[in-house]
Amino acid sequence: MIKNDRQYRISKSKVAEFRTALELAKSSSHGDPLLDLAARDGVASQLETLESDIAEYERLRTGNVGVIQSQGLVGLPRALIRARIAQGLTQNQLAKRLDLPEQQVQRWEGNDYANASLQALAKVANALEVTTREEVFVPTRNFSVSGFLNNLTKVGITKDLLRRLTPPDLAETLLSANPAEELFTAAFRAANLLERFVAIPAEKLLAMENLQPSLTAAATARFKIPATARAIAVHAQAIFANYLAALVSSAWITPPDLSFPRSSEELRKDLQLETQPLSLDALVAYAWSHGIAVVPLRVAGGFHGAVWEIDGRCVVVLKQSAELEARWIYDLLHELGHVARGHVHAEGTIIEPQPIQQNDADITAEDEANEWAQEAAFGDEDRLVQIEEACEIASHGKLQRLKETVPVVAARFHVHAGMLANHLAHRLDEQGNDWWGAAQNLQSSGPSPFDVVRNELLKRIDLKQLNPIDRDLIVRSVSEA
Repeated sequence: MIKNDRQYRISKSKVAEFRTALELAKSSSHGDPLLDLAARDGVASQLETLESDIAEYERLRTGNVGVIQSQGLVGLPRALIRARIAQGLTQNQLAKRLDLPEQQVQRWEGNDYANASLQALAKVANALEVTTREEVFVPTRNFSVSGFLNNLTKVGITKDLLRRLTPPDLAETLLSANPAEELFTAAFRAANLLERFVAIPAEKLLAMENLQPSLTAAATARFKIPATARAIAVHAQAIFANYLAALVSSAWITPPDLSFPRSSEELRKDLQLETQPLSLDALVAYAWSHGIAVVPLRVAGGFHGAVWEIDGRCVVVLKQSAELEARWIYDLLHELGHVARGHVHAEGTIIEPQPIQQNDADITAEDEANEWAQEAAFGDEDRLVQIEEACEIASHGKLQRLKETVPVVAARFHVHAGMLANHLAHRLDEQGNDWWGAAQNLQSSGPSPFDVVRNELLKRIDLKQLNPIDRDLIVRSVSEA
């Protein structure tokens, strides 16, 4: 950990040395591939640690860090050091507040307050005017991890979501069958991490009482979901996704000046969709370039799509389990339709608790978003009619010939074949004909849509701007497993 400007300058100068050493390790050989790999990994690991320490020090010095995590009393000393740096105080300035020689603060911080008394730590905390949580977890006789996990389930934190929200070692400890004493500490750590996602204090999550979750009227209205048992899972995931969206917004490297177009016609013109079919990678890059972040999320159940406005920027979260490009394109177009039609604002949230359907017209806002998405994918109503008629003529009105017709018509009109197949399946479904099997067989194979969205996300954000806990949260959230 870097604790002062002198250490910071030394660390910055060492980065170049380590990079040179890494290049040398890559080009030289010990004659043993395993030794070569060990040498490269050793230097790379030291360089990564150094760069991480530098990034943390620079982030703290911005003065924008309001909360510093500390894992119990053991982590308190370093939390106090980080708090001093975040306040822009030198060791000398802190010493003056304490009415102590600067050397005393230097000695304390030099060994992470190992020789300082609890009273001294309290004085430092008071001098820094920091607020700490005053809680001690005392496991009761009837405490059990299974009871704690049951409480989490009641508030919508499934095992899958728990693995996303907490560090891997913590989640696996809690989900193991091991009744070791460390489970108590793990539960306490998890409760303190999770309380911000479920808006329930850690002590209530840990209590072995009958936890009664409730969706407040404000929360239910915010997410536009029915107040049912299923809504609990949607609510928990929506809070998590909203937090994730806020992190992405804050880590956005260079938000563009371009605004997202209101008309689907303008989007089609920009992406040259009259001469080429729409692709997911092009659409995602276009969204980012026009001020809309796109985040993939893979957590079972809950909602299917969401969009928020955060600090004047829109962030779309997609939760599509199918690895089909056509589905991902349509879901993204649907959420972009909400933005284009003015449905998204700072006080509200658009959540899709049901699978997004091309013919869903139950709600005006959903109908408008679907209409916008359809026009973006195929063109205006007249053009879509031409495409449908071309399919009917080429297939001679026979369903058994439609499968071989769709790719030809899609190529002729420069539309996505998988999206056209899905559109026709919806139309036929309305007429009582099940053509979904054939439509499924017409879906294109290629790069994972999840990977496409994730890779664009990681190009557009700077994870070093986030604290380690939030940085790890994003990495876990967009991981495959």
